[in-house]
Amino acid sequence: MKFQKTPHLAVDAVIRHGENIILVDRKFPPLGLALPGGFVNYGESCEDAVLREVKEETNLDCKIMRLIGVYSLPDRDERGHVVTIAYALTTSDTDNMKGQDDEVKRVIEISTLGIAYYKIIADHQQIISNSMGLL
Repeated sequence: MKFQKTPHLAVDAVIRHGENIILVDRKFPPLGLALPGGFVNYGESCEDAVLREVKEETNLDCKIMRLIGVYSLPDRDERGHVVTIAYALTTSDTDNMKGQDDEVKRVIEISTLGIAYYKIIADHQQIISNSMGLL
């Protein structure tokens, strides 16, 4: 069987710490503030992938609370057709939070009240907005 060209599968995390949300500042395109996340490896569940990506990018240990949604518009990511599954996560400890992935400049914590004032890449602002009623 010959496979057709298909979208890439990714995961993103809206991490709540109290009334704040954790974002990463990316070093490479797409540049800017983003939700922690990345691509799912072959043979890996989406749930394992989101926890792995969060640990790699922020050094945080988190707990998955619930699924936020699936975001699949073909032009949502400037790198190509990427389908992302977004999860709501929580963490109780940000003392060891740091950008440790080679794609992350820094990790920041932003108040949910002020999040609208920041430029956030792709449709991550929409994902954050969609998560607000779920957490």
